[in-house]
Amino acid sequence: MSQRIHGPCLVCGSPAVGINFTVPTCAPCKAFFRRNAVKLGRIDFVCQKDGDCPVTESYRRICNCCRLAKCFRVGMKKSLIRSDAEKEARRQLVLQNRQKRTELESHKQLEVIRPPNLLVSTYSHSNYLSSSDQALLTNIYSAYERTYLATSSKEHPYFPSKLHSSVHALFNEYSKRHMSLIEFFKLIPEINRISLNDRIRLIKNHFGTMFTINESISKVNEYSTLLTFKNVFGTDIAMDLYRCFGLKQAYSHDPLLTKLLLIVRSLSCSISRNRYDRDMNRVYDDTRTIFSVQNVYVELLWKYILSRLPSERDAVKLFNKIVMDLIFIVRVCFIVDSFVYNMPDEIEQMNSLMQKMAHNKSHGQCLVCDDVAIGINFGVPTCMPCKAFFRRNALRLGIQQFVCMNDGDCLISYKYRRSCNCCRLAKCFRVGMKKSLILSDEEREARNKLVEFNRLKRGKLPKRECAKWMLPPTLHMITNTSIRYLSAYDEATLSNIYNAYANTCTVAKNALSKTLPAAQCTSLHEYINELSIEFQSCIEFLKCIPEFSRITTDDKLRLIKNHFSILVNVNGPMIQPVPLNRLVITWTNVFGIDITQRLLKSNQLLEPYIYDPFVLKILLIILALSSSNGRNLDNVDIDQICDDSLTIFAAQNIYVELLWKYLLSRSASEQNAVRFFNKLMMCILYVKNLDMDIDVYVRSLAHEIQQADPIMQSMWSRTAEVEEITDMNVAENITI
Repeated sequence: MSQRIHGPCLVCGSPAVGINFTVPTCAPCKAFFRRNAVKLGRIDFVCQKDGDCPVTESYRRICNCCRLAKCFRVGMKKSLIRSDAEKEARRQLVLQNRQKRTELESHKQLEVIRPPNLLVSTYSHSNYLSSSDQALLTNIYSAYERTYLATSSKEHPYFPSKLHSSVHALFNEYSKRHMSLIEFFKLIPEINRISLNDRIRLIKNHFGTMFTINESISKVNEYSTLLTFKNVFGTDIAMDLYRCFGLKQAYSHDPLLTKLLLIVRSLSCSISRNRYDRDMNRVYDDTRTIFSVQNVYVELLWKYILSRLPSERDAVKLFNKIVMDLIFIVRVCFIVDSFVYNMPDEIEQMNSLMQKMAHNKSHGQCLVCDDVAIGINFGVPTCMPCKAFFRRNALRLGIQQFVCMNDGDCLISYKYRRSCNCCRLAKCFRVGMKKSLILSDEEREARNKLVEFNRLKRGKLPKRECAKWMLPPTLHMITNTSIRYLSAYDEATLSNIYNAYANTCTVAKNALSKTLPAAQCTSLHEYINELSIEFQSCIEFLKCIPEFSRITTDDKLRLIKNHFSILVNVNGPMIQPVPLNRLVITWTNVFGIDITQRLLKSNQLLEPYIYDPFVLKILLIILALSSSNGRNLDNVDIDQICDDSLTIFAAQNIYVELLWKYLLSRSASEQNAVRFFNKLMMCILYVKNLDMDIDVYVRSLAHEIQQADPIMQSMWSRTAEVEEITDMNVAENITI
């Protein structure tokens, strides 16, 4: 690119670098005039000759007086020299413009990221992300969908859901969302390696940044958010918080970036939120473990960014922007913390969880040494050292080492509390510490047993268990066996299946999980009408499967009808793992006690597989692609037979093989995989047998079927004319 030419410098004749102070000048003359324009007439700016010295490129440094005079003579204006204040203002403007350009570049870089709907392996992925990395990313996405999005967002998708004017109202609304965010962290295997106390410290120390980062990617009612922040925190803090929430414009469309950042930040060992607190309880017990766990996800974040951007340089720029944004968020959180700490009345009105997050309850000063008290110990607010000192030494008063060497009135303060044990112990008794509250060895042992018992009791709360052979079922953990059995294409297919289900059935689950059935049904047609939305979401899921879409429309229609019952009963537990009371009552009203008990047992058999992200989803596809016709064993109608059984069989075989390889990758040995596969087939046979009995029962209630929705009516055979009309309606639904 050609450089713009400004001609010669009008002062010394050398090439000009630009228009400076209204005149084309070189850089040396520009700097000379800026430094010396106010010095004309001083003793060092008096010409030693006749005042007409030559000022050229070679001789311009001989006489400052003549050079400065020539600067004024050619038209350079002193008024254009900036003052220090103007110079600083211009520097700030340059920095702001540079930052805007950087943000624009980063936003453009994010726009080149691939669409987030499916985590499909690509060439760039294979360069940076191993199979284990891709599985871990899928796990993170899955864990977030199943915890935070599945619980918090369905009730109040926007936060805040209404205008608030007080701190406690805002925090109380957020509490449920924070609980579901904690559930998300509990599904990260590495975090479970950290001790319970350290996990509590991490969550409390990073509450503010976790709240800000997470809500910046959630749905935000911008008007309600800004007004609430202004009402609660004031204009200045509100604008800073609103800017933090503005980060969602840059990162929210990426499915994993901000979730990874949440994990990385939550695993930071810093205790900056309590940087002025001397309480040793704030310090982590095992910082090395926390650091090693954080390092796993920092490395994963970096590799993920590399895999999503065209060059390492772009990745460095984006990573730098993320870090700068995070620093800004942390700074704003400090300000908010200080604001909230000074409002004890508001904190007292928060629920218990938010009180723990928003403020570590202050017990004032230690009455013995004036240090920060950690709680009420032996009847008196004391610090941890004085608590331990009294517990160890309360029985020793009067023995030799507890005799004061001075006059018995030594100063006991934070700095000098160790100078005299006698006076310190005497002061402990003087302020009211009670020796009778010290536990004996037997009492301490009994208390420890009680604590352990309560901990076990909490751990024994009813939890849904996974199949014993599985690794922790919450996540799809890739090991060496996974790499051996699952190719990159297989892993991409698994990711696609998971995301297809999330975009169809999980959406229906979020809408129906608390409303199916909406009321206790007393008739069959009411119940099957309630099932229609769930069933249609299952059809939408199957439409996302490429092999299913290649089958002819007539055959797709036959497959859907032939396997209606088992698809509903296998998909049902994934939609609603624990049947609601009104659902059980509905089953009893509609099917009777015997079938209801078998339905409950069916759910119980399928329950261990719900927590694996893939097994039942693959099984749904396999069942839908079965060319068998178990529902119509006594029907000789040739129309029930599929036109192209070979294509259907070939499609089904792909997913049977995928299921088998997936089970091998998750099992400790092939023998375990065979046992599990056998157990799964026995479970499906039980469900299939139950479905056939339910089908016979429903067919006997023709008047109930006639009152059902058209799509549900079409699942049972009727007269040829009606069958043809309803089949056309269903065909429209399953056509891709």
